[in-house]
Amino acid sequence: MNNLNFNFLRHATLFGLLSLLAVVGSWALVATGNLRLGIDFAGGVEALISAPKALNITDEQIKQVAQKANLQSADVVRYAFSREEEGGEAPQGFLVRSPSQGGALGALAPAIRAALEAEVGADKIARWDTSDESGERLRVQFSERPERAALLRALEKAGVVGGMVSAESETRSPVFVLMADDARRLAAALAESLKASGGAEALVSQVKVVRFEKVGATAGQQLRNSSILAVVYALIFILFYVALRFDPRYSPGAVIALFHDVSVTLGFLCLTGREFNLPIVAALLAIVGYSLNDTIVIYDRIRERFNESAEGLRLRDVVNASLNETLSRTTLTSGTTILAVLSIYFLGGGVIENFAFAMMVGIIVGTYSSIYIATPLVLAMDSYFESRARRDEELRKALA
Repeated sequence: MNNLNFNFLRHATLFGLLSLLAVVGSWALVATGNLRLGIDFAGGVEALISAPKALNITDEQIKQVAQKANLQSADVVRYAFSREEEGGEAPQGFLVRSPSQGGALGALAPAIRAALEAEVGADKIARWDTSDESGERLRVQFSERPERAALLRALEKAGVVGGMVSAESETRSPVFVLMADDARRLAAALAESLKASGGAEALVSQVKVVRFEKVGATAGQQLRNSSILAVVYALIFILFYVALRFDPRYSPGAVIALFHDVSVTLGFLCLTGREFNLPIVAALLAIVGYSLNDTIVIYDRIRERFNESAEGLRLRDVVNASLNETLSRTTLTSGTTILAVLSIYFLGGGVIENFAFAMMVGIIVGTYSSIYIATPLVLAMDSYFESRARRDEELRKALA
């Protein structure tokens, strides 16, 4: 038998005002640009580097190499390879993230043009297009079709590592696109740095860029918009689900509580300077599901107890009793989930740390909102429906 008798609703108004301030403050931080977008949304480069542990490479060394490879303001996070991934002894791994596109061709455009003029002749270059905003591609139109080998030699002379050429147009005045393999460029810059610092040739040859991913600014914006829509659609469908599953007076409380959870989590991300990327969107959707589950349990108990209650019993008393009865379940579920997320946070490594942090904040805030936002709003909606029913009844009598 549950002997708890906390008066949760006693300070519901105070907690509601504090929550409102927290939501407004969180969105103020987002609006003023304090939310640090990851490369998924802002565009940029992410590279995974594998190297033998015997080289003892430091994070600072990786940052310097990234800057030489035109990856500005790079962040370096340690990555733990498993033996299954690489075979034998697991190497040391570095995850490099940079908001820049690494477009070396834009910076080397004058040198590339000079080399092209020397290889194919200045009079044969009909059009020179450097308008690609990322600096990753150069488009060149020739009055006569040049040899592909001559174009590759020109890129090599200009200092482009991993130069590539593709034909965009095969007309009488052909257009060629000049590109560079940024992964090879980064690997070459790293090998050069390690050799200069005394790294053994055999060990340096084992250093490689395992993964190199690039997200353009336009693609990042599309991902960002899709992620926002995913959260918005989730809240809309939850509104309809709760209205059908329970009663329309329950829906606003559930959705406002979920909006509160997402907002406050974003606020903590802004305050701590953590990246907002696709894993964080996954964490937000998980928080929405977790918090909703907690709220549904409380709502179900309120409805069940209200149907069983004696006539004349106030809904406020039913709600307070239901909160006390579900309190042990709420605290045990939240506590065990927090323990699991803490393990991920401290043992999962830097790659998943932000996801675990968002989950921790969301679980705590979600538990709070289920009790102090979603549930008190049921009372507010019930009071609203009752007052509207009274007005309709008075109007009906007046017109009778």
